[in-house]
Amino acid sequence: MTEQELSPKTTTVDQRSWFQRLGTSLRGVLTGLLLFIIAFPILIWNEGQAIQTHRDLEAGASIVENSDSTVIDPAQDGKLIYFTGETRTPSILTDSTFPISENAIKLKRIVEVYQWSEITQTETVEKNGGGTETTTTYSYQKVWDDQLIDSTSFQEQANYRNPQSKPLENEEQVANPVSVGAYIIPDRLLSSLSDYERLNLSSDLLTTLPNAQQEQWQVFNNYIFRSADPSNPEIGDARIWYQIIRPGTVSVVAQQNGDNLEPYRTKDGKSIEMIRTGAVPAEEMSEGIIQVNPFSTWLFRILAVIFMYIGLNTLLVPISTLLHVIPLFAKVFLFANKLLTLVITLVLSLITIGIMWLIYQPLIGLAILLVAVAVVFLFSKLRKKTAPTTREKKLI
Repeated sequence: MTEQELSPKTTTVDQRSWFQRLGTSLRGVLTGLLLFIIAFPILIWNEGQAIQTHRDLEAGASIVENSDSTVIDPAQDGKLIYFTGETRTPSILTDSTFPISENAIKLKRIVEVYQWSEITQTETVEKNGGGTETTTTYSYQKVWDDQLIDSTSFQEQANYRNPQSKPLENEEQVANPVSVGAYIIPDRLLSSLSDYERLNLSSDLLTTLPNAQQEQWQVFNNYIFRSADPSNPEIGDARIWYQIIRPGTVSVVAQQNGDNLEPYRTKDGKSIEMIRTGAVPAEEMSEGIIQVNPFSTWLFRILAVIFMYIGLNTLLVPISTLLHVIPLFAKVFLFANKLLTLVITLVLSLITIGIMWLIYQPLIGLAILLVAVAVVFLFSKLRKKTAPTTREKKLI
């Protein structure tokens, strides 16, 4: 998304009484307790899965065999092999609308539309008596974005309307077949290649198009524009640019099946295959296999930590709300509460994860537990540093 100018701002104000806030916070206590409890089984289950995956990948990485990409060795059929070489393809990737043809592994078209984007800023002010006043300011920015922005959800719908369609859709083409030496590289491996480079567009690119299309589109600043004035675009204008992956050196780890490559399956069904740009040494590829952690592993870790933090924070909200009768007390408690909640969440999460890893990888588990101890130590040092001394207390 490319940012542009901002429009004038719109402001709304919402007021809530102390009793309304207290009622809401008390209703949230049960939810907070459930979130806090649920976080632990999520962490335990997730780390169990992560450990099993790590064990399987480690076992797979240890049996990788080097292979010559120019010659297929039948003795390596069914085995996990490593090779490096140049990608080649007879395919010419051609855009479906414009005269762009390239001998490439991948060609991507990005279609952006000039649109309004809503920016929301919220400020809550504590009032005497425990109430709050929330002021929300809406501003609108013109941006280039390849995804349509729904303006029907804007606060100011009437004045800021976005187009509901694009003149063309984003498009990605993948060459077929693609080979490295004697091996055919499957689409699923090619899909993980992402080292795109920008495709340069010549100023006379559109001269072969019919006159009607030449009047509609023009090349400007390495984009294909649909705009009366590309240097001063209006809402609804469109621009197109391209990315390309050209043939080059890659390194591959996969299971050999004749001249085809398949995912290697571990005993527990984990899949191993990898492609990386450049001549990556076998040792580095093997290390990369071990370090590969499914996206879901980190997703569940983060989810569990968020659940734990929200749960603890929600459990203490009623106390904070009671103190909001005197805003100064509430602000002090709120800061201390959020900091303490964050520390407790980190420590409990690290301890849970560390204990799980301690059984399988003692060094990793111990390192995680030491981080938890370090967090507690730093927090205690911070408290001592900020707490008043005995002499200061007497003066107070």
